[in-house]
Amino acid sequence: MAISRYDSRQLIYNEDEGYRKSLFKSRGVNRIVQYDTAQFSYPATDEISNLDVINLRWNSASRLYNISNEYYGSPEYWWVIALYNQKPTEADFKIGDIFYVPRPLEDVLGYLGV
Repeated sequence: MAISRYDSRQLIYNEDEGYRKSLFKSRGVNRIVQYDTAQFSYPATDEISNLDVINLRWNSASRLYNISNEYYGSPEYWWVIALYNQKPTEADFKIGDIFYVPRPLEDVLGYLGV
């Protein structure tokens, strides 16, 4: 089973008055349950030197979940590639960009604080 980026995050119960007026009644709820903001740490230089980093070029058919599946054996780790490259979404990658897939996955997850 994949390690989720949500596993170490706390749930927050949002009962904000602004939400109460605009959302709660229409949705029939008294509060919204949300995850707190993720706190990741980027690998240090010495940690990066311990990784096998694969260089790839972004093209029109590139998708993070497909790259994750190819190199990590699961599409669920697309966010590791995005975080490592400091580009949070596919929209941040441009055709022709060189990007990196760090391995082994277990080490990368440890360095990211997951």
